[in-house]
Amino acid sequence: MEYFIPHSREYPDVPKHVRISDWCGDNIFNDGALPETIPTKDKTKGNTNKKRKIWKRKKDIIIHYKDNVELGRYKTIREASEGSGMKYYTVADSLSKRTVSCRDGSVFKYVNDSPYSGTVYIPSCLWRDNHPADMLSFFAEALSDEFGWKLICSPQLNVKDIEGDILFTIKSPQHAFPDVLINIDSLPDSVYYVAYIQDIHGGEEFVNKRLKVALDRSDLILITYRDVFYMSFPEYMHKTEYVPAFIAPTSRYLSLEIGEKKDKGLITGYISDFYPLRRAASKSPLFDVIPHPGYHNINKKKDIYVGDNYAELINSYLFSLTDITVQEYVVCKLFEIMASGTVLMSDWCSEMADLGFEDGVNYVKVDCHNFEAKARDLLNNKDLAYSIIKNGRAFVMSNFTLEKRISDIRGILENKGVVV
Repeated sequence: MEYFIPHSREYPDVPKHVRISDWCGDNIFNDGALPETIPTKDKTKGNTNKKRKIWKRKKDIIIHYKDNVELGRYKTIREASEGSGMKYYTVADSLSKRTVSCRDGSVFKYVNDSPYSGTVYIPSCLWRDNHPADMLSFFAEALSDEFGWKLICSPQLNVKDIEGDILFTIKSPQHAFPDVLINIDSLPDSVYYVAYIQDIHGGEEFVNKRLKVALDRSDLILITYRDVFYMSFPEYMHKTEYVPAFIAPTSRYLSLEIGEKKDKGLITGYISDFYPLRRAASKSPLFDVIPHPGYHNINKKKDIYVGDNYAELINSYLFSLTDITVQEYVVCKLFEIMASGTVLMSDWCSEMADLGFEDGVNYVKVDCHNFEAKARDLLNNKDLAYSIIKNGRAFVMSNFTLEKRISDIRGILENKGVVV
């Protein structure tokens, strides 16, 4: 799909179908902002009446440069046109970068004169006082700090109460808490909505009545599980970006040393049909099994492994086994095990290969039939085990930290013109 400037008598020298990336007239701008819609033409289907909604920036100014010298400042493209004496402009870069070049070699740049206000929402059931997986709490705080957005942590969020230009929701809705977003389909069009999505299972009713409502309204979907999402929801691929899981806080794992290990394996988390490899290995004498602490009121429980002591526990074993679930989720636990300084044993999916997992190099690929044989290989070859530990830890620290993921998200939002 390409987007075209409307041909009109007012601009007779503009061809009937000119790509916006080639030519841009001031008639498509309105007070320094992009128009609500632009007429479109599909090369394969001919002319259409479809319209493309484009999010408007609210507080832009236009700075006119030539040879790195500022020539003037304007509030609207019309003022800029009159001030420079240029009636037409060709777009040098993507519109999201807000850079327009003139025929005389000068350049207009759209600059936001104040940070966009925004809201980060995380359900209180995911906060570290309640939930054993505390990385999402650190993620929410990091987003708030990075972009200066307001952080809301509450049981539910009524979007009618949202103020600002951007809404970023974390793991909402989810099958375990399907009703955390109230009136998400009524979120004003002026608010740019980013939905950070992890689990997508939970039954047809949840998917159709909760999850898809949020996905339909979203302007951008950030997914941590790529292949299963694309297979389940191909209709949203055009507004989806892949941001794999990560560890947080990074300092927790950097503080761990790779010292002497127990000559045994470790399994943590739920044992159920959803985790077939864990269930099979939990019966083996080669593994110690630590039960899951539950998902509620973590701060009130004693003698459980969460946070720092969870990472220390993993670090004390030579190898630790987990799986990617029946859904083939590349779960955060994979990266936590590697970052903790022990050998990751896991089953495999093609998404892992694309991310850089290498069997025998930075982890050990196993299945329900060979995990004991692979465990004995590690016990009998400590040099190999410690080599895998070293490589696995370096692999995670280079690619799957909170800092790396925040940087990735900033890049995505900048490329889409959402933040500057």
